[in-house]
Amino acid sequence: MMESMGIFSWFVMIIVWGLAIAGSIAIARSFTRSSSNANKLLLERPPLELLQERYVKGEINLTEYEQKKSILEG
Repeated sequence: MMESMGIFSWFVMIIVWGLAIAGSIAIARSFTRSSSNANKLLLERPPLELLQERYVKGEINLTEYEQKKSILEG
């Protein structure tokens, strides 16, 4: 009887560790997916649109905006 309880304990321990490792992997993958999706969204936007957004937010002034815009437009 004692031997069967020992085997059951090992079985439960293996399941618990397996779930812990699988959960850790799932969490890590969700973080890497969300950051890669954010990078993909930034790359899909046209450079002129990003430049206009920076100007509207006040990150660059009018002179910088016009210089960069003329470079982008060729």
